[in-house]
Amino acid sequence: MKRLALGLCLLPSLAVADAPWIGNWAWMPESCENREYTTNANPWPLQFLADEFIGTEVSCSLDTIAITPIPNTWMFEMTCQSEGDTNPEQMMIMLPDRDTLYILYGIGGPEVYGRCAQQ
Repeated sequence: MKRLALGLCLLPSLAVADAPWIGNWAWMPESCENREYTTNANPWPLQFLADEFIGTEVSCSLDTIAITPIPNTWMFEMTCQSEGDTNPEQMMIMLPDRDTLYILYGIGGPEVYGRCAQQ
């Protein structure tokens, strides 16, 4: 684990133009239809913009995006707002292919999402 942390420190940040995660992602295909945010739409797709991550009841600015030594994997340092609180957060994402996104938060297994079709 120490090698991975050291590797993250030495790698450059990623240019936004090379951000294959940008788009809407859902863990259930039918959730892709919930395009507008309402607190009653549960679940609704996650949205990655060039500089922001928007989830259910959370909005995060992407402060730092670091390339990891693992292929197609990035580490996000974020500032997140949820329910009136602002907190620093970390998220690791992996894209094994164009339409599959794995998100790892802290400890525990990854969450798996599919890309929503553009409308």
